[in-house]
Amino acid sequence: MNDKLNAASGSTKTGIDNAKNKSWKREDCEKWLKPLYLGLLDDHGGCGASTISNGDLMRIFLKFEEDKVIQATFQTDGSAASSICGFFAAELAMGKSPDEIGKVTAETVIEFMGGLPEEDRQCAFLAAESLRRALQHYMVKQETTNRRSWQKPCLVAVKPAREREGGKK
Repeated sequence: MNDKLNAASGSTKTGIDNAKNKSWKREDCEKWLKPLYLGLLDDHGGCGASTISNGDLMRIFLKFEEDKVIQATFQTDGSAASSICGFFAAELAMGKSPDEIGKVTAETVIEFMGGLPEEDRQCAFLAAESLRRALQHYMVKQETTNRRSWQKPCLVAVKPAREREGGKK
């Protein structure tokens, strides 16, 4: 599946033509052709995936340090619009805390992009949902880690039942 995701993110003549036909800004086309945040992040703190009705799949990976995102990447097998929305969602996450990321919506992605054609708005929802799931994965991992840190073994001395009951059986 990784091959499919990575291959779909590369440049193709059809994809470039479709991007031009949708009046994408030159910078957006460049972000699609050479996406800065594209790829798998093996040592991630959180990973989230989502899909939309047309079959596009997106995964977003987040790496945290001191409760801030220090690295964010994405993979998609979808259209140029999905790739560009994944780029902007990853960029939005950079340097943010979990609380700040939790406030990111599809509308936030669209505003950050400076707009999106109506027929591609679902790609912003895909990116926002993948980001939300990556954050959720991170939070669950943190909760589990925190729970383990305070649950230290506790040894309790318990008298045998005979001694507690005054020697009776």
